[in-house]
Amino acid sequence: MQTKRKVNRILLLMFCYFVGLTTFATGASTGLAQVLGPCIDDQTFAVARLDITKLDLDAFFDKFLSLVSTDPNIAKHVQDDRRDFQSQVGAQLNDLQKAGGKDIFVVFSVYDFPYFFVAIPIHSAGNRTELHQQVQKIVKEYFNIKDIEIHASDRLILVGLKQTITRVKTATRIRSRALEAGFQACANKTAQVVLFPSSDQRRILAEMLPQIPPSESGNIKFTTLGKDLQWAALGLDGPPSISLNLTIQSANAEGADRMLTFVNNLYSLAGHYNEAQPLIPELDQLLKSLTPRKHGKRLLLQIDSTTADSIISDILAPSLLNARAQARRYACATNLSGIGKALLIYANDYNDQFPPDLETLISKAEMPAKGLVCPGAGLKDKDPYIYRGASITTSDAPWMIMAYDKTGNHDGGRNVLFLDSHVDWVSEERFQKLIKKDNDYRREKGFPVLPAQ
Repeated sequence: MQTKRKVNRILLLMFCYFVGLTTFATGASTGLAQVLGPCIDDQTFAVARLDITKLDLDAFFDKFLSLVSTDPNIAKHVQDDRRDFQSQVGAQLNDLQKAGGKDIFVVFSVYDFPYFFVAIPIHSAGNRTELHQQVQKIVKEYFNIKDIEIHASDRLILVGLKQTITRVKTATRIRSRALEAGFQACANKTAQVVLFPSSDQRRILAEMLPQIPPSESGNIKFTTLGKDLQWAALGLDGPPSISLNLTIQSANAEGADRMLTFVNNLYSLAGHYNEAQPLIPELDQLLKSLTPRKHGKRLLLQIDSTTADSIISDILAPSLLNARAQARRYACATNLSGIGKALLIYANDYNDQFPPDLETLISKAEMPAKGLVCPGAGLKDKDPYIYRGASITTSDAPWMIMAYDKTGNHDGGRNVLFLDSHVDWVSEERFQKLIKKDNDYRREKGFPVLPAQ
């Protein structure tokens, strides 16, 4: 089971490797059906398509840099990633194109779920051998494990688990008009993803999803998915110019009404989710921008480049920076928790005494050096954590402060490690009170009084 999970993760990474920024290309729906026909069976429920000739890695990184330009540390990491990505992935994509590779499909079927497979069309018989060799080279270099198989027919190169490829080669093909309609709905977009579950698949999904009790967000009925959803198609352009359209097809106009109510209630529930607000402060505005309109049997959502840029710059970029700040804060707390455990290990070996400094933990308690660096401070700061445990023992008050973030490591507060090894995130006001309480105890015990830093 662990091996299969690893295989699936590697296949997913392979897809992301090919996709880069999820930039896809399109063609006529009937043409797509003809090319992909050998891969579609009665349990296929989703297909994504990529035209690697339209991948613009420079545009991707330029757009990302524009989002994180306010944070020099992130911008530097992005620039480093850009060089590495272009020298490795970019070069491989160029070689794949030179070998005749253009389209890449990712196919999901219940027969393989949660796994999937990749299909690369052979557009020219003269390029078949060269393209096959290039795919083999990429798989061997980046995804070389025994459970992956590469199969080349006259029209397609398939990459996936051995049992999946064996099944696909002998499966009974079907023509999916829902898939054709979905691709047609997002035609001429650089990104195409079509979801077209069968009626049985939709019914089973609706039954498996948890029932949400009625609340102020409305009555969310997942049975609507099983009854009214026929297919959904997402189209995406960019970068550099980003736009998006989404089409959700229902069986009839009444079904479209129910689907719209379902979406609105789901958005309302998300808007009341307390944990989402700190990560996306403008969540209500984002959900409003992503609300589709009804048009006959369909729900349509269209976001032009101007609106997309506004969403990215005003909502997603701040949320991205906020999420990164939260991640640094959590990583810092993890570091301090590790320091707390290392301090107790040291004290256990040295008569309940704590070390003179944190660096001693590296040699005496097998503490990794990177665990002493706060992610919010960066490597340039040699002392990102302030240590206060040199004079005390394990018998002192459990609420005494052992180590904490230096001022400026994070916005809005600090992580603090206490003698009993628990870590708290505290506001600056509370931190000053904790320091005062700690120093009062130190005076009483005759320990050195240490100011806050």
